[in-house]
Amino acid sequence: MPTQNVNSPSSAPLPLFRPEPIAARLRMEGEVLLVRPLSLSLLTGLALGVAAALIAGLLLIRVPESRSLPVATTSTGAENGTITFAVPQDMAAKIAVADRLPLTFTSAAGAPQKTFATVEHATALPDGETEIAARISPLDVPLPARFYIEIAGTRSLASWLLHKEGQ
Repeated sequence: MPTQNVNSPSSAPLPLFRPEPIAARLRMEGEVLLVRPLSLSLLTGLALGVAAALIAGLLLIRVPESRSLPVATTSTGAENGTITFAVPQDMAAKIAVADRLPLTFTSAAGAPQKTFATVEHATALPDGETEIAARISPLDVPLPARFYIEIAGTRSLASWLLHKEGQ
């Protein structure tokens, strides 16, 4: 076995362990990565931002809404093609002068009929309703005293989710 002169200046010191066992031990234990965790204030800010975006979306997104409202004529001028009927004020706010409102009704023969009425003016009544005067399109059959009007509008997504019809 060769011997090494310890007093010789040209000789490098021998390692305490062989490199193979040290490398094997490092592979078994894995590497240590020093990573700083995300700050709690960053995560809180992110959660608040997502919550604010959801709330803003619920309040700002508008969904179309169409309601069928049963009404009865308060007066009819069949000879000149005008009708007058009352609607609740919350629905009247969605009706403007010159709007075309779809009217649906069942004729005396039992067949469903549809026509349009053009709003001429609206008058607020003291009982919380609004009286609408409208000119109807020419009809082949007489308009009954009771019919339905379709009122289209929009409302916020939050309002739609909280007040779905039929609940």
